[in-house]
Amino acid sequence: MKHSHSARIVPKKSLGQHFLVDDNISRKIVASLSVVPGDVVVELGPGTGALTRFLMERGSPLKGAAYVIAVELDPEAIHFLSSLGLGDGLKLVKEDMLKLDFNALSKEFRRPLKVVSNLPYNISGPMLARFFDFRHTIDEAILMLQKEVAQRVLSPPGKKTYGVLSVLLNYGYWVEGLFQVPRGAFRPIPKVDSMVIRLRKRESPPKSLVADHAIFKRLVRKAFQKRRKKVRNALFPFNGIDERGAFERCLNEANISPDLRPEDLSVEDFVDLANVLYTHLDRSKGS
Repeated sequence: MKHSHSARIVPKKSLGQHFLVDDNISRKIVASLSVVPGDVVVELGPGTGALTRFLMERGSPLKGAAYVIAVELDPEAIHFLSSLGLGDGLKLVKEDMLKLDFNALSKEFRRPLKVVSNLPYNISGPMLARFFDFRHTIDEAILMLQKEVAQRVLSPPGKKTYGVLSVLLNYGYWVEGLFQVPRGAFRPIPKVDSMVIRLRKRESPPKSLVADHAIFKRLVRKAFQKRRKKVRNALFPFNGIDERGAFERCLNEANISPDLRPEDLSVEDFVDLANVLYTHLDRSKGS
């Protein structure tokens, strides 16, 4: 079943807008979100309200959630959503999702957040990276992504699709692919298919805690800039460790063969190496 709300707003290429117009898909996405009474649901980029209308059942948030906070940058969409009269439990926030402070929102409402979004294709990468930064604040997220991006998030080590997002998100969340969405469910029709995934916060990391998150992110990003090189070359020099012998001792301490390629390293391998490098750098500062 298609709805006609999107006809009233012209999608903006600059914002990467492709409006979801299939109500059955909208219902399925919203039904995938685990909501209990009192939850705070954040919808990123609601656009014409394809998901918002189902998050706000009969004028109240889904399943007794305290609020649905719809974060939208497009003033035209904000005006349109406010005209729908969806209920007092809907809070419209004009904000760039790439600048949204999830920690401040969580603190304001004194609870973790649930997130749902049909993410704009043109900012899905940087937005997904932010989920790593806010992994302690976001309990669960149901996200519709370009299929290719979703496959990168879901990818295991050793695959060509395995990369930065695979490592960062699988460190902070249990990641699950839910279902595919055909391009005909959108207006304008995109050139790619989409996929819906679930991120569910890990209560504990895959193996051990990252000692320094900045070093961990820097390590992962550097690794996949030269993904076809061996680890000994892809990651050296790193963060002030510019003596090759010292770097290879760090690899050895983390039980990582210098002849592996970055795409062969598991999330746990990256954690171990980041922690060894952090300890080495910490000792260097103290000496």
